[in-house]
Amino acid sequence: MAQRIDDYGCDAKGFKGMMLRGTMEVLTDAASKEMIWRKGDNQYYPGGVTDPNYCVLKFTATDGRFYSDFYPRSFVIE
Repeated sequence: MAQRIDDYGCDAKGFKGMMLRGTMEVLTDAASKEMIWRKGDNQYYPGGVTDPNYCVLKFTATDGRFYSDFYPRSFVIE
């Protein structure tokens, strides 16, 4: 089940920032987990790709706002 979330990042020196809004899904299928697995990840997940504590988070942005020079600009991601 996807959950709606917001994420925000900024450049405080340049007074710029961007907020993305969308959904986050937890993927536990083998194909998704193997796709991003990298050498050395087993130091965090000793059981490897099949470690029960290992999963993939998939964020799908739907819209957002960009702030620059104190002016917000909204946008939709299609």
